[in-house]
Amino acid sequence: MLGVIIYLCTGPLERADQTASVVSSLAALLGVPPAAVVLWQLWHRRPVTSRSVLEEAAGQLALALRNQWDAEAAVRRINDPYPLPVAWQPADSELQEHWPHLRELARSWPGGPPGDPARWPQDASGLAGQGAAIGEMFTDRVPTRRLVILGEPGSGKSVLLMRLLQDLLARRTDGDPVPVLFSLAFRLSDACPVRRASERPARETRQAGPWTTR
Repeated sequence: MLGVIIYLCTGPLERADQTASVVSSLAALLGVPPAAVVLWQLWHRRPVTSRSVLEEAAGQLALALRNQWDAEAAVRRINDPYPLPVAWQPADSELQEHWPHLRELARSWPGGPPGDPARWPQDASGLAGQGAAIGEMFTDRVPTRRLVILGEPGSGKSVLLMRLLQDLLARRTDGDPVPVLFSLAFRLSDACPVRRASERPARETRQAGPWTTR
């Protein structure tokens, strides 16, 4: 997997941050209905035949998500009475892709790199930061804009993701992608055809072919 892995530093408000981590999956699931309603209404209102209609749908989806996650942040009180302190630093080098390779990969993408190469740091140490800078770090300092967040329970992973999402939505302009936060565990057992071989009947395992997980 290509990308940059960062490790979260546990802040002093560990208990409050851990609560945010515990409910992150539920919050992600709660994020699905508003977006689904917006898309359903636009789909049934008129055919999607032009770019303007797609941009309108994207704009309405972005607005719904922004309102939803602003409300979620208020409920979790991640900025009340002051922003929960969350800092991060690059993970150990053995967990990262070689930095020069990431820079070269981003430069070789069709259409050019996703960001300005002049703002990329010389190495992964330039990714360290804290607080609301997560959005700027992701868009300007990660060459491939691919990120994996690792951290202990309560270290602030969910809070960091919410801040990243809010920042991307706040800075979004017409035509930009719409960032969406959801849980990879959502219905994964039903959606994914791959199961452990030990969980499958012997006859099914023999016929499973290349999808069998070992």
